Amino acid sequence: MATRNATIEPKKGVSNESSSVRRIAFYAIVLLGTLIPIAVFGPFLAFPLFGWFDPAVAQNTHFLHDLAFIGVVLVGVIGMATQLYKPEQRVAGLQQTLIVFGMFLATMAGIRLAGDAGILAEAPFFVILFGPAVVAALLHPAGRKLFRIRMAGRFSPVLAGIVMVAAIPLAMYAVSQFGLHWSGDEHAVINHYAGMVVYTGVIIALGILASLKPAGWRIPLYSAAGLAVMLGVASVLYSTMPSGVGTTWGTAAIVWAVAFVVAGEMSARRGDDTRHAASDPDARMG
Repeated sequence: MATRNATIEPKKGVSNESSSVRRIAFYAIVLLGTLIPIAVFGPFLAFPLFGWFDPAVAQNTHFLHDLAFIGVVLVGVIGMATQLYKPEQRVAGLQQTLIVFGMFLATMAGIRLAGDAGILAEAPFFVILFGPAVVAALLHPAGRKLFRIRMAGRFSPVLAGIVMVAAIPLAMYAVSQFGLHWSGDEHAVINHYAGMVVYTGVIIALGILASLKPAGWRIPLYSAAGLAVMLGVASVLYSTMPSGVGTTWGTAAIVWAVAFVVAGEMSARRGDDTRHAASDPDARMG
């Protein structure tokens, strides 16, 4: 018996050591994935917060496009950064970053299939920007469970319904922006309309993710709402700007974002998350 125990203990030690190395590698990749966008964009990442105060905004026809692009990148960075602390309780953060990455690639693939092969030249940039998220997913402490939606609370049909209300006009908007990619104007040449397709797709996808209530579901909840508010406010303030949705739809986007967050917080206050976590030992709170 003593001999048998002696052979078992080293295996446990090796397993623990392997787990520690894996966790260290995970945090290293997450840190790298957080710092790369910061190094690439620098202070411009703060554009969604401070760009509004630039007196030249009204004359900059690229303002909304720049705002949307940086907004989506920022959402990806935030999702990655949330993994630096208790990642098992915030798997939705990494899922959010993967959604952003996937939406960029899916949009480029769609445009390529529609006939524009040049769009693929953008792909390496986004692989560098968000590729570490894929590696982090493979090393995540949650293991394979990261790739299935782990419920921190009960699925919220109310949140899902609110998302579907927005999904129809957003999908129509995305189709119109997709079509403008071939307009040949200055915005099309630098793929700004393609960026707006990514933007709307990310709002819908993050809304659906939040309604599924994975661990850390408030991350996509507030990210989706924040992106909708940016589109709405920009459209209200600069209603004639390219890719703007106008005052009426801009106001609707703001109202939708507020309703989405309120519905999410109300679902948490009703105790759905707590009750579900109590019955599921693997669940983690959002």
